[in-house]
Amino acid sequence: MAKYLDITNDIAFKRVFANKEHKDITLNFLNAILERPEGRRITSIEFLNTDNIPAIKEEKFSIVDMRCVDQANETYIVELQARPQANFGKRCQFYASITLVKQMDNAENKNYEKLAPVILIGILDFVMFKRHDRFHCHHYLADRVDGVQDLKLMEFHFIELPKFTKTETELENDMERWIYFFKNSGERNIRPESITKKNKAIDDAFGLLDSFNWTKNEMFAYDRWLDIQRMNEDAEATAIKTKFAEGVAKGKAEGRAEGVAEKAIAIARAMLSEGISATIIAKVTGLTVEEIKSL
Repeated sequence: MAKYLDITNDIAFKRVFANKEHKDITLNFLNAILERPEGRRITSIEFLNTDNIPAIKEEKFSIVDMRCVDQANETYIVELQARPQANFGKRCQFYASITLVKQMDNAENKNYEKLAPVILIGILDFVMFKRHDRFHCHHYLADRVDGVQDLKLMEFHFIELPKFTKTETELENDMERWIYFFKNSGERNIRPESITKKNKAIDDAFGLLDSFNWTKNEMFAYDRWLDIQRMNEDAEATAIKTKFAEGVAKGKAEGRAEGVAEKAIAIARAMLSEGISATIIAKVTGLTVEEIKSL
């Protein structure tokens, strides 16, 4: 095991970004990803669900909700999500909508005027938007003709990690440094000083991921979450693999000439378009992860 743990693991993710004692880390990350200029930078956050363990069995990604206040004294809620899965774009819109609606449950917030905007940040370990090569994209409601954003209650930021290919020496700003951190934190035994010397928050984040500083119970929780992920992936792969085998058998029965290899590639492409991870696709189709990524 590498010295530094994988930030996309649910336990590690919340240890870094839902940590009341290290709010400065989360503030630095949010201001970098949301590209907040001076005058609009987030100055304070309140964690809304630090104990947010998924209640739904199929839930496979972390969610950290924060109420944020910026220098303009505007309040909004940021949802930070990792561990993506199929139909991730639709699920993000669903969860953002729930967060918006739940504000009406507050006894002090029984009218629409007090609704705070919801900004969702999704960290994706797959490519969701194949029409462009931008690793960071920002979606919001805007007028079709003049592009003015009159409806401001929901925004979405997506970071697609596979599209980010910069090396440590090529990083230009804090956004890129944070994305590099997300993509490489679980594969290192030493801290990348060229990054941590330029951003103390990232240095502190690496400190929180140092396995030496974790108790036995914390490491058990970390490993247990990995095991749950593997079981979920195996279950999903088994279900899809069964359908795949049935499809091949049906094709043979109907006398179609399409080979198993061609069928596997076609299914792999369809699964990729649904946001299913390359690991699961490999288990289903028999293709290698490298072959799948080349599709």
